[in-house]
Amino acid sequence: MKAASSNTAKGDLAYAAAVIALAIGMVAAAALLYHLVDILLVLFLGIVVAAALQPAHLRLSRWGVPKGLAVLLIYLLFIASIAVVAVFVGPALLEQINSFITNIPEQYAHFVRQLQTSPISWLQRVGNNLPSFSVLSKNITALLPGFFANLVSFMTSTVSFLTYFVDLMCNS
Repeated sequence: MKAASSNTAKGDLAYAAAVIALAIGMVAAAALLYHLVDILLVLFLGIVVAAALQPAHLRLSRWGVPKGLAVLLIYLLFIASIAVVAVFVGPALLEQINSFITNIPEQYAHFVRQLQTSPISWLQRVGNNLPSFSVLSKNITALLPGFFANLVSFMTSTVSFLTYFVDLMCNS
């Protein structure tokens, strides 16, 4: 009788150990994916761009255009098409953005009033604790120089990467 209960206890412990090991493994895998998400995103985008460029690249290669020059021509065509769209859509988009920006203070004030007059008490507290638009705009203005410095750094890195990529393709 003792042997049967001993085997059952060992089976229960083995099952519990397996479940704990599985849980630890899943947490470790999630942590690894969390830390690698940037690399995986760049890899995924690279695969998508390569798949999108392949038909045009093959067509240009059949015509005798070198690989690096074919990629460069495709990117230039892409940039030119974006520029054409920007020329036609840009004025209407700028007008809409200007209209949106001029209405931000009154929209913010209306939003705060709606929160303050809400029947839900915690929404009223949120509305009463929100800063005025002038204080909010001062805080946002203080953050903008750092934002633009980071944007310039990102753009410089992107152009440097594309230059390296084109150079690599042209020399292979």
